[in-house]
Amino acid sequence: MAEHSQASTGLGSAGMRQSRFVETDLNWTTTPTGWSVLPISSFFMPWSVGSGSFVHYKNVTTREALETLQKYPITQGQFRPSFYMTALDEEDLKSFSFPKLYRCLVAGEPANKHMIRRWKEETGVELWNCYGQTETNFLTLPREPGDDSRYDSVGKPLPGIDMLIVDDNDQEVHPGTLGRVVIRVKPYRPVGMFTCYVDEPEKTLACYSGDFYVTGDLGRMDADGYFWVVGRADDMIFNNALNINPCEVENCLKGHPAVLDCAVVSSPHLMGQTIKAFIVLSSGFINRNHNELIKELQDHVTYNTAAWMCPKKVEFIEDLPKTVTGKVSRRELKNREWSTQ
Repeated sequence: MAEHSQASTGLGSAGMRQSRFVETDLNWTTTPTGWSVLPISSFFMPWSVGSGSFVHYKNVTTREALETLQKYPITQGQFRPSFYMTALDEEDLKSFSFPKLYRCLVAGEPANKHMIRRWKEETGVELWNCYGQTETNFLTLPREPGDDSRYDSVGKPLPGIDMLIVDDNDQEVHPGTLGRVVIRVKPYRPVGMFTCYVDEPEKTLACYSGDFYVTGDLGRMDADGYFWVVGRADDMIFNNALNINPCEVENCLKGHPAVLDCAVVSSPHLMGQTIKAFIVLSSGFINRNHNELIKELQDHVTYNTAAWMCPKKVEFIEDLPKTVTGKVSRRELKNREWSTQ
């Protein structure tokens, strides 16, 4: 079976693949039909245990999705991060009741701890991060329900998946250390892993290093074996001789009530490059003085992280560019910044 990976960091490719639901579940996934997670999470996985799949006749707005979850006996929903962010900006979110819904999942990009905590507080429903790729299928089991110490973890690897965090020399790093997320494929390839990119032997070769498949993601693992995925390796920003992970800056910004959504990229600077944040404001902050708000957001990042992670440039926009599968396209924003250089 061939599945096409999305083009969030370059041209998409066709990957060849060798071919926690229960029977009473009714599952709803709103991802586009061209995304491999739809057949896997909406059909193959639930049908393998005899549970049902809910299919909506059209693409739905955030409010229509909330009304659907309230009206139908959906027990598990999987949505993109943008759904949860816009839903949490609905003034009457607490007026909705979801009598059957007990679990929500987010895929495509990890949800930060602020979003996960707020979703549970506003709706009473657990929100779990999932992790996987077109090339790998699902890689982890989400954290245990009620495990508030690991809000934003993607969980532990599934049985048969040897997932590690390694340095640039493919050496495993100590728990808590940021490194490259890799999957051991030798001497045995995990079930469900892709075999190659169709007609792209050079790209196939480039995604392997020694005994490992290299996901291209950066992450951490704690001493108990739980993983956090913090972003793409090629999104890193080199600022003042330091490597800045844009996801850490974004997660900090999203902890401020003014920020509905944001993306952080590199931007030209006299010294090479600096940090720029594109921010979509929450409805209650749109009419605030922008200069005052920029200073407030910069102080928020400096206080909660470090001065060298503070975005020197901030631009407020109505919406962030997205890929065809709904992920924020940092590449488009980065190209916009550097196109005149």
